[in-house]
Amino acid sequence: MGLLRTVAIVGLGIFCAAAPVRAGLLEGTIHVEGPRPKPVSIPITSKSPDHPVDSCGGPTKASDRLLVSEAGGVANAVLWLEAKADEALEPSTAQLDQRACDFVPHLLLVPRGSTVKVRNSDPILHNLRLFREASMLSHEWQAPKTEEVTWRFDKPGRFLVRCGVHSWMSAWVVVADHRYYAMSNPDGTFAMSDAPPGEYTLHVWHEVLGEQQRRISLDGNDAKVAIRYTQGG
Repeated sequence: MGLLRTVAIVGLGIFCAAAPVRAGLLEGTIHVEGPRPKPVSIPITSKSPDHPVDSCGGPTKASDRLLVSEAGGVANAVLWLEAKADEALEPSTAQLDQRACDFVPHLLLVPRGSTVKVRNSDPILHNLRLFREASMLSHEWQAPKTEEVTWRFDKPGRFLVRCGVHSWMSAWVVVADHRYYAMSNPDGTFAMSDAPPGEYTLHVWHEVLGEQQRRISLDGNDAKVAIRYTQGG
């Protein structure tokens, strides 16, 4: 799948070097150009009679991997500025649930050092697997309504979560090592605050559409960026 360029960066004022440094708001939209991609329908099947799928909401369900609004806005894209790691970054605790044989939410964006607690709200057994690239970092069974599985993320990067029983189940944990990260909303909009003036590389990643990067200049005032993906080009 091809990628299209960043269309616009618009600064709304003038930065005065003599004034105190002002951090502005970077906001914008992420869209797919051309016809809206059709939702992918996934068959809900079991690998074994020992693992029934009656509670999974079958016989098919729509994939969460590429969610595009009626207007073409792309959800669950992650954006970040290339910047130094923030040693004062405060960790958080996030929740990942297994519900109707889906991970909810599909994407978590957390600071480095954060904890993710994984719950099984389904009445069936799940097999949690955590990957970074090709390496499996964790593999454990989780029965219904049992104790939460806890993962701590001390390194930045993208981590894939899968279920070894239900092949369609997947989610992502993206770990940030500074504050200048954002993720897109269901309508494709995003906002990133407090980025100080400077020249940056803006990275954009989506699990299906891929990654792109652009050089941008922030002058301490609010700025806008429009990001376009195109499929098949």
